[in-house]
Amino acid sequence: MTRSGEGTTGDSHGGYRRLVERVHGHLRRHLRPGAHALVVTRGDSRLLEVQGRDLQHFPQTRTGLYAGYHPADGNEAVEQLEDLRLKGAEYFVLPATASWWLDHYPELREYLAERCEQVVDDPDACGVYALEPAIAASLELGSQELDAARTLPQVSALIDFLLPDSDGVLLVGRAAEAVDAGDRPRWALEPPDGEVTPSADDVLRRIAEAHDGGARYLVLLKSDRPSEHVDERVRRSATKGLTVVCQQRLAEIYELRETTP
Repeated sequence: MTRSGEGTTGDSHGGYRRLVERVHGHLRRHLRPGAHALVVTRGDSRLLEVQGRDLQHFPQTRTGLYAGYHPADGNEAVEQLEDLRLKGAEYFVLPATASWWLDHYPELREYLAERCEQVVDDPDACGVYALEPAIAASLELGSQELDAARTLPQVSALIDFLLPDSDGVLLVGRAAEAVDAGDRPRWALEPPDGEVTPSADDVLRRIAEAHDGGARYLVLLKSDRPSEHVDERVRRSATKGLTVVCQQRLAEIYELRETTP
């Protein structure tokens, strides 16, 4: 269903394309590099294509894909927005094509007015709202601890959603010990102090040990900072010949083969 003011990607006069460009301009100016924002996209990934910013669909599935529908009501919209805020989302972006949300979802309008700070108010492009800082941000944490507090709940939810409850997992990367894998058997490998990533030898050795102990899946943790991802050469070596289960913003999951490296 198309509501008043809701644009289409088939605008023959380029109006929608220009709107997307204006939205991108605001996001580049007002969102710091690496900022995590939720965008009402109606599934159009072009709205998310701003280099250096982590932009995601809203509403979304548990794995971050576009949900395929509008929220049923304002309470549902607020519930998902609040859940994602607690998991690290920092901004909410409402393009002009979705401005009707503020009338259609009064609970969302009240939430944005009372709990958030509007940093962009451009009726011809978008509204951008800074979400109230997540609980973790109110603590006196260093940048590494704060990064983990924002990202680990999302990784745990991904594991819980995708992997069988009884299968063991090996987690590799920063803060691997802190990931909640539920009741699954778990192994972890973190980089040595002062290092960004474990060595290839350490990763391959740990994969063999975990696999012998019953691990079925390998989870490579990422970070909000690309410079702290597992080294690409290590990743290629560790995952050679493995079946990809999932490749997401904060984690990659692989099924371990019968014969380990």
